[in-house]
Amino acid sequence: MRFLLNGATRTVILTNRYAIKIPCIHHNYKMFICGILANISEGGFVNFHPNAKLAKTFYSNRFGLLNVQERVRPVRNRRLFAIELCALCANGFLPKNFYMDDAKPENFGYNSKNELVKIDYGN
Repeated sequence: MRFLLNGATRTVILTNRYAIKIPCIHHNYKMFICGILANISEGGFVNFHPNAKLAKTFYSNRFGLLNVQERVRPVRNRRLFAIELCALCANGFLPKNFYMDDAKPENFGYNSKNELVKIDYGN
């Protein structure tokens, strides 16, 4: 198990299969509320269309205190990421601006099908 504390609004706990997202309590109250809102927003994608290139959110607490998402492999190659992101925007199920919002390698990963998916879509 690994704790990622570098998120602005949420702390992520990584297990072998899951990424567990909880609002940050180590910054300030405003960031905690933003983390709650991000979890609630991602919760709207539980059981979302399978063709949307998103890391699957399996569970979302209705108060925004806990989200359970599939764990994906991180993006390692920034050049390949840029090419794959362009392909995702061109062929993606969701609008291009959805994928391009805060489009950095840290917000994407590769799922079990080796597809590039967005992991941080709570804003």
